[in-house]
Amino acid sequence: YPIQNFTAIFVGNAYGSYGIDVTRVLNDTPISFHGENISIQPNDIHKFDFNWENLKDQKDGTIISIDDSGDGVIDQIIIKGTLWAPMDCSFVIQNYSGVSPLTYTFTDTSTSNITSRLWSFGDGTFAENVTEITHTYTTYGNYTVILTVSGPDGEDTSSQVITVIPPSIPPEGITNLHNTTYLSDSITWTWADPASTDFHHVMVYLDGIFNTNVTAGVEEFTANGLSSATEYTIGTRTVGANGLFNTTWVNQTAKTAATSGSDVTTPEADFIANVTYAKAPLVVQFTDQSLGYPISSWAWDFGDGANSTEQNPIHTYTNYGTYNVSLTVTNAVGEDTITKNDYIQVIPMVGGDKGYYLIHCNVEGAKVYFDEDYKGDIINGTLLVKIYLTTTPYHRYSVSKAGYVTVNEALPTYPAKDETKDIFVTLVDVTDGSWTRPPYPEVTRIQPGYPDSNWTRPPYPEVTRIQPGYPDSNWTRPPYPEVTRIQPGYPDSNWTRPAYLDWIWNRSSFHNFFKEMFDLQ
Repeated sequence: YPIQNFTAIFVGNAYGSYGIDVTRVLNDTPISFHGENISIQPNDIHKFDFNWENLKDQKDGTIISIDDSGDGVIDQIIIKGTLWAPMDCSFVIQNYSGVSPLTYTFTDTSTSNITSRLWSFGDGTFAENVTEITHTYTTYGNYTVILTVSGPDGEDTSSQVITVIPPSIPPEGITNLHNTTYLSDSITWTWADPASTDFHHVMVYLDGIFNTNVTAGVEEFTANGLSSATEYTIGTRTVGANGLFNTTWVNQTAKTAATSGSDVTTPEADFIANVTYAKAPLVVQFTDQSLGYPISSWAWDFGDGANSTEQNPIHTYTNYGTYNVSLTVTNAVGEDTITKNDYIQVIPMVGGDKGYYLIHCNVEGAKVYFDEDYKGDIINGTLLVKIYLTTTPYHRYSVSKAGYVTVNEALPTYPAKDETKDIFVTLVDVTDGSWTRPPYPEVTRIQPGYPDSNWTRPPYPEVTRIQPGYPDSNWTRPPYPEVTRIQPGYPDSNWTRPAYLDWIWNRSSFHNFFKEMFDLQ
């Protein structure tokens, strides 16, 4: 059992000299490291005190008393158990200091009966029950690392301080520096701060003269008290938290507006783009070509929900589709807007997941189109059409062949990945004189052999179109859903009519002529 000091009390029951040894066992070999002898009278009481301060390792052993006098009278006390050194917490570190980001290795060297360990790295992170661990610090500074060990007899703590020094390079420069709006006496510039972790502020100069420091995150500077119709140049340099500054200048020049009454012209918006049609993602450089002096502000709408107030912005389109782009320019006398419809066309990357349509058709050699794209011919009654699910979707399909009525329908819902959807198509022959017009029950049948048989089917359920060239062909048909069949061999008067008793033909301009010709009443 864990002890630091141990006390044993002996009671003598005979004359003699008694001794006590403290023994530890190392590799199953008893090693005596402390002994004490004393003469004891009968019934004497003696107290033995032992200090284990030099015992640094955990050992299994036995503490016994031994009769050194050899008189055969021994008072013996046997204490068995585990002797532990005092709780002693410690650890070592590889790399006590260095430039961030830096990784350190921590190794526990504690002794005694330890059942749990808790590491605190000083940056808000922790680890438990590991004897060795690596940890990375990304921000420079001083960190106190604490190890706490505990066991049945208590706990102990050890701590050390490590130093993470900042890098010896300055932060990156700012980006996207541009003027947003300006008046006759002021100009406002904005920018994007660098992503460097040690970036602290931006030094701002106007026409080469230091003006102010702009703290990280503000990203804006307005120069006031300027002269109208005058150019001004802003210069910037970034500074890190360690005081190092970037020697590279980032500059931009802008001109103040003219005062009221000056030669200011009405703005006229216009722009161009370096690319208007390509695959996604599409990066487009827009260039302002507006007229009017001076332009004070630009407002872009890229058509995908994004906007910009830069004069010549760069925008990335990530989704395929067609986009309208608008630009509104403003100056002291007004504003103007131009919108270019369907200006940017973003097509998706070809490839990715695929699906299939299987076209079934009754006519061999019929041609299949998806929208305007030719997909192939029907062979042995079918055609398998592969589509990419990530490209611009098709909307309609058509199947056609000379001498047959073309079928043009909306595509069914797109198939899933690797799925095949069936489409069944029946083409109707228009050369045998027996065709009907689906999907209506009322159909005009044109007799084969009639001169100039290029008849068309009007988009109405029940309409008879009379052959062009027939004298005064403004015929009307009675309000019956069934239609008239035209007798071959006209102009002989062998007309036939549907089997209705009450049907009457009416020709408004030649009524009397037909009364005489057909003897109709």
